[in-house]
Amino acid sequence: MNIDITKYLKNKDVKIKNEDLDFDALEKDVYKGYVKEQDATKDMVKKSDFDTLSTKYAELETNYNNTIKTLDDTNGKLSKVSLEKTMISKGFKEDQFEKVSKMRSSLYADEKDDLNAIDKIVTDFKGTFFPEANTKTPVPNEPGFNGTAGANNNNAVDIKITRDTSLKNLVIK
Repeated sequence: MNIDITKYLKNKDVKIKNEDLDFDALEKDVYKGYVKEQDATKDMVKKSDFDTLSTKYAELETNYNNTIKTLDDTNGKLSKVSLEKTMISKGFKEDQFEKVSKMRSSLYADEKDDLNAIDKIVTDFKGTFFPEANTKTPVPNEPGFNGTAGANNNNAVDIKITRDTSLKNLVIK
């Protein structure tokens, strides 16, 4: 390093020469924490190389994002098919799949296993999805208004009720 230190002295009475200072140690202290331009430029990438690397990176990122989207779609379809298989094994009909899958994802979302969730839906909503056999007793064959037996007796005279019908016509004889 060729610096004339006498140019930088404020006090001209002091007699210091270049030989009195250790410039190598001074240079190390001055450049401590800094990178010299010549050291920085030797590791730099050329602009043309940087552009090609940026293009390749963008292509890779796009391909990665497309692959992740395809994987998510495929996983969604597989889980839907698996859920439908479980619903079929439990006796649900195809027109009930959408309603049951919504119930599975909302009410039983904390349940990890589809089979357990569908079992809970079957037990909790059995009457809704699997109506029991009709246990109602048929209507008995009782006498009608005119005193004749049977509800489908055509010999009876039907009473027609209008605004002008009097109460005496409504009394059963």
